[in-house]
Amino acid sequence: MNSLWLAEIKKIFQSRKKRIEVIAIMLIPILYAGMFIWSFWDPYGNLEKLPIAIVNEDKGATLNGKSIEIGNKLVHKLKDEENFNYHFVDKKQLIKT
Repeated sequence: MNSLWLAEIKKIFQSRKKRIEVIAIMLIPILYAGMFIWSFWDPYGNLEKLPIAIVNEDKGATLNGKSIEIGNKLVHKLKDEENFNYHFVDKKQLIKT
């Protein structure tokens, strides 16, 4: 049985056309795997280019006589960050785009 395998391999390497076919068949999975790995290599590398619209409609609340405005605090913290491309808009602008 081993001699059959060897004979087949010799036939493949003797014919130029068959060598090209075997190489092409071997390259397809390598190319597919390479593209797949490349596409997921650094998913967080360009987050600063990702546009994100921020709409703050928080009206605040009162708890135990204290005014709480968590929405405004969050917006101020987001304005200090530079991880994303934040756009602070109102509801009308958001719906318009």
